[in-house]
Amino acid sequence: MPIMNGVDALHQIIKIDKEKKIPVIAITAFAFEHEKKKLMDEGFDNLIIKPINQQLLLSLIGKYLR
Repeated sequence: MPIMNGVDALHQIIKIDKEKKIPVIAITAFAFEHEKKKLMDEGFDNLIIKPINQQLLLSLIGKYLR
């Protein structure tokens, strides 16, 4: 993202949504376990590795809309 990275965006969302009602899914090119763990520890609800699998993305969105 040109203005901020995903972690910074997540922190802005958390400032607005203090009760963390908005689920946030990270989309990343980083596939190493320690990088995935770091993103989850930051507060993302889930993550998808690029290239994006459309079925997986739709499945995750559906999970959080239920």
